[in-house]
Amino acid sequence: MVIKKHFFIKLLGFFLLFFFLTSIARGMDLTSTSFIVRDPIVGTGGGYGSSASFQLISAGNTTLSGVASSASFSTHYGFLYYPNPNPPSITFDIDTYNTSTTTTTTVAPYSVSLGTLSPAAVTGTTEGGGGTPNGIWFSLDANGAGGAIVTVVSSGGALKSTSVPGDTIPSATAAMSAGTANYGICANRNATTTGVLNKVSPFASTCGTTPSSNSVGAVTTSAQTIYNTGGAAVTGGRGEIMVDAAISNTTPAHTDYGDTLTFIATSTF
Repeated sequence: MVIKKHFFIKLLGFFLLFFFLTSIARGMDLTSTSFIVRDPIVGTGGGYGSSASFQLISAGNTTLSGVASSASFSTHYGFLYYPNPNPPSITFDIDTYNTSTTTTTTVAPYSVSLGTLSPAAVTGTTEGGGGTPNGIWFSLDANGAGGAIVTVVSSGGALKSTSVPGDTIPSATAAMSAGTANYGICANRNATTTGVLNKVSPFASTCGTTPSSNSVGAVTTSAQTIYNTGGAAVTGGRGEIMVDAAISNTTPAHTDYGDTLTFIATSTF
């Protein structure tokens, strides 16, 4: 009898434990083909309320909410952190121009034709346009607390001949000079409605009104910052980028020198 009773108590304890375990609520990742929600939580209620002057956001169970961060990322989890009446956003647009206006909007494909180069002169963008080669403008709005940066990446780090890839017009950080082979860009005019738009070295040295007066920054196959917003939000940002090239008497003659520049705006909130 003692043995049977002992066995019955163990078995009953097992059933009670099993019943208790199966009643625990668990969170699971919610996924679709495009998104994933990690470790969602279940609260006891919440909602929104508003009046002409105030907004109330409430939650019943907020024990599983808060902020976590590392050197590179931060996360805000829990119902009270989801709503944001002014979510971080960034808008970036590239235009090319050949007139003095700074507000002309153009559409892809974007190109800057340098035409025929001669050792006798520097060829490139003239401030405010007025003809060819085209200039480059961009517009930028970023409302994140950390603002944004604009970077540039060159496909080849030089002007390369398509037919003879080994023949190049190199890119170096230097003052442009007729008869000296070089290719580069510089950050020229900048304006904002609010905030700042800073020109960044090596593209900010000297960018004058004509190609021959420009000091350019070398382009590379790695991303380089050309403008930043000083770590703060910006609206109505507008920046001008000038392109210059020159050849020497020994530069191989080709009609197919070219490069692809990719400009990327990255929010730093």
